[in-house]
Amino acid sequence: MPVIPSYVTDMTMLQEIIAGKRTVPTTSIGAGLAAIMAASEAISVILHKNVLKAPKYTYIDLVDRRLVAGSIL
Repeated sequence: MPVIPSYVTDMTMLQEIIAGKRTVPTTSIGAGLAAIMAASEAISVILHKNVLKAPKYTYIDLVDRRLVAGSIL
């Protein structure tokens, strides 16, 4: 997880989420945003535009209102 949100206060809960022992709730806004981002990436591929590839990432946090683009390396 490249960014720990400000609202995560229990690191045990975060470790359970990363380990797959706890589910993460989402909202229709988050699901819709993910679909829009996927469609945008698909259009970029079709148009032969620059596409973000691993190990690079885009992190969007709607609660903290943060957009981070980075790399895990």
